[in-house]
Amino acid sequence: MTSSLFHPPHSRWLCRTAIFASLLFLAAGAFAADEKNTELVCIRNRPLVSVSLNKIDPYYMLLDFSIPQTILSCEVAEYLGLETIPGLSPEIRKTRLDSFRCGNRPSVSSACVVMDLAPLCGLLGATVAGIVNPRVFGPEIVLDIGHGGFVARGAADAALHDEKDPRTVKMSVTGDLPTVPALLNGAMQRSCVLDTTFGGTVAVSEALLAELGIALDAAPKLVVRTLPGAVNDPVGRVQVRLKSVRVGAVEIRNPLCAVEPGNQPPCLGIGFLRHFRAILNFDQGLVRLETDAASPPCDAPVIGCGLVLAAFRDDFWTVWIALNSPADRAGIPPDSVLLAVNGKDMKGASHAEAFASLPSEEGQEAEITVSHGEEVRTVSLKAETLL
Repeated sequence: MTSSLFHPPHSRWLCRTAIFASLLFLAAGAFAADEKNTELVCIRNRPLVSVSLNKIDPYYMLLDFSIPQTILSCEVAEYLGLETIPGLSPEIRKTRLDSFRCGNRPSVSSACVVMDLAPLCGLLGATVAGIVNPRVFGPEIVLDIGHGGFVARGAADAALHDEKDPRTVKMSVTGDLPTVPALLNGAMQRSCVLDTTFGGTVAVSEALLAELGIALDAAPKLVVRTLPGAVNDPVGRVQVRLKSVRVGAVEIRNPLCAVEPGNQPPCLGIGFLRHFRAILNFDQGLVRLETDAASPPCDAPVIGCGLVLAAFRDDFWTVWIALNSPADRAGIPPDSVLLAVNGKDMKGASHAEAFASLPSEEGQEAEITVSHGEEVRTVSLKAETLL
């Protein structure tokens, strides 16, 4: 990995992240003056919140509404010297923390399971301390992803009590996941899951696309070539564009839409939530989405050379390939290793650093050095609009 991100906070990556999160914290003026705004950072459009484990901080954990119990990585459990007992399988063990807090809110449960989080760490290119359901810190959750802020509130401090505000919609919980009514393309209302582990804007099934009048064979789309068994990620799916997605009083226009296999329910991810300040109250079953924008945001055009960062492995990023892109036309196979961009060594690069090095403006060109097996080659790739 690039750093020991969530072990003692002395790594260069964490220093950069802490500075970035502090700047976002200063920019956020939406939280009450007397409540503690906890750092929230996004890596690869996945939200990680700062927590204290056994009075040591900061450790950063992925937010996931679906998990019934907090998950700790094997490395963190070992570093903290936690005693573990066997779990339901040889790969899972159980433990208990003496102290587990997020900001000024203690967790309602200190019980954890310990697992190998290497696949998740490879996807993010950083060592994740664990995965936590934010509901363990209180019945009301505030996600202000655009300003890097997170707040958990107890029932006595909750801000949502009724649905009179037009920005507030009813929320139900399906399979532990919060769902809200959403209007797709201004015509079809569906219950959509709010999924913080989905980095995209919206995802729907192919059958639902057909109901919306979108024929996948004929629609403009972005298809990414991956490998069988690759870690599931929205960039590895087929993507199209919808006209709009609306929840209550807020809307996103021209959203990127991942096409889900089977009959999965539609979901809204971090690509949607990052445009708004979201308040979720699980006791009241309410969600309020707030924005200061004068007009609805739009998902920007996807512009690039067709290299999609896939996983961080042996100090380098592997790449997937967008079908019919400059990288595809150059014959670069999926699972190639990104070695250098314009002569700059990519060894140890974070996801943000590697992503920023690739051409992302129409017509921008870069010399890309990749390897696949024993073959190393350098090709010139020019960015173009992909979707």
